[in-house]
Amino acid sequence: MGKIPASLVNLKGNSLYLILSHNSLSGELPATFAGIDFGKLDLSRNRLQGDASLVFGRNKSTYHIDISRNQFEFDLSKVDFNESSTTLDMNHNKIYGSIPNAVESLRFLNVSYNRLCGEIPVRALVVVRALVPLLPTSCNENITKSYLILWTKLLIGGRRVQ
Repeated sequence: MGKIPASLVNLKGNSLYLILSHNSLSGELPATFAGIDFGKLDLSRNRLQGDASLVFGRNKSTYHIDISRNQFEFDLSKVDFNESSTTLDMNHNKIYGSIPNAVESLRFLNVSYNRLCGEIPVRALVVVRALVPLLPTSCNENITKSYLILWTKLLIGGRRVQ
C-alpha cells in the first residue's frame, strides 16, 4: 500500500523492467517517470491515478505497457507512441479521447472500459476486434456504417454480409 517508492524515481538506463502490479499502490506517477526509458512497464491492478501519458513517448523504446485497472485519466489522442511498442493494456481506467492511428503497429491493444469515443483506426481492428464489444456504448453514434460492415467481415472471416 502507499505511493510508488521514492527510490524508484532515480532509475537510470535503457530497457528497464518495472513490474509493480497487484500492490495496492495509490497516488500519481512520479513526474520523473517521463525521463525513464522502460522496456517493460506493468503498473496494473493498483489504485494509481492522474496522467499516465508521461510513460509514453516517440523516442522511448518501451515495448510493453500495462496500466490496466487503475484510475488513470488522460487524453489518449494526444499520446505519442513509439513504433517499437507491441503490447498496450489500458483497460478499466478513465482514459478519454479517441484511439490514435499510431496504435496500428501494436500486436495487442486493450482499451476496454474507458471513456474513449470516435472511430477505431482500420488497421487496428485486427488488434482490437475481440475487444470492440467492450467499448463504451455512449459513443456508438460515432461508429460509421462502413466500420460496421468491416467489423462484420472480420467477425465472419472475410465473407460479405448482406
